[in-house]
Amino acid sequence: MTLLTVTSPSKLSGGQIDFYDNLNNPILQIVFDAADLYAPYVFAASKFEGQNVSFSGPAITFPVFDEEMFSFSFANQVVTPNGRTWTAAFTSSAVIPEPGTLALLVFGTLAMIRRPRN
Repeated sequence: MTLLTVTSPSKLSGGQIDFYDNLNNPILQIVFDAADLYAPYVFAASKFEGQNVSFSGPAITFPVFDEEMFSFSFANQVVTPNGRTWTAAFTSSAVIPEPGTLALLVFGTLAMIRRPRN
């Protein structure tokens, strides 16, 4: 992740997050223009939310999405002898129907087209 600058309370500059496989090969890159950082409240999780996001990299086999949003949430911090771990959740506004849904849509459309008309 590139170094971010605090531009105002809870507002951050744009940046880039890179994901690698266990052999340190790049697999996904997320670039964003700005971000918001939300601190936890009582039982809530910390949340990092980026705007005007672009996804790319070898793991992306579909057209690149631009101007999407993504959000990371971190909770359940555990201190271990080797560092710290968190439970993390990733959410993106890029909606891609999974293959089963696409197949059902195609078959449904074909059934409607082939239906006899009176």
